Amino acid sequence: MANNERAADVEGAQRSGDRRATDRRSTPSKMFDMGHYIFREGESGQEAFILNSGKVQIFRIEIEDGEAVEKSLAILPTGTMFGEMALIDDKPRMASARAYGGPAQVLVVDQQQFRKMLEPVNPFVKKLLSILADHVRDASNSAIASDAATDS
Repeated sequence: MANNERAADVEGAQRSGDRRATDRRSTPSKMFDMGHYIFREGESGQEAFILNSGKVQIFRIEIEDGEAVEKSLAILPTGTMFGEMALIDDKPRMASARAYGGPAQVLVVDQQQFRKMLEPVNPFVKKLLSILADHVRDASNSAIASDAATDS
């Protein structure tokens, strides 16, 4: 799904009055100066984020010819939710995120809030969400391995 579609989905759910959607008034926010990390690849994830203002860069560090090289994966616009995979499957972060081009303000959705939002969801749908998260991780890792093989 394109980043602007993800942003529209989050904002649309909030405007529709869906009580499971994050309420921006009661959700804590954090401000990150340009270049400051929101999270790092490999960390455990206890929070997901909704970009309230500014931009966020999602990137990975890869090793090429023995050197660490930064690979930008996406520049996220305002309204985008990110970092949610770690809450779905309790696995380490697949990439790093940092404020890009200026400061970024994010709304913080912690694991407790996330689980509460999922309480009314059918168990089949919860399992499907977990399976989809696994597929996204597998596809991302395959794409990275393919890029590494192509670059060699």
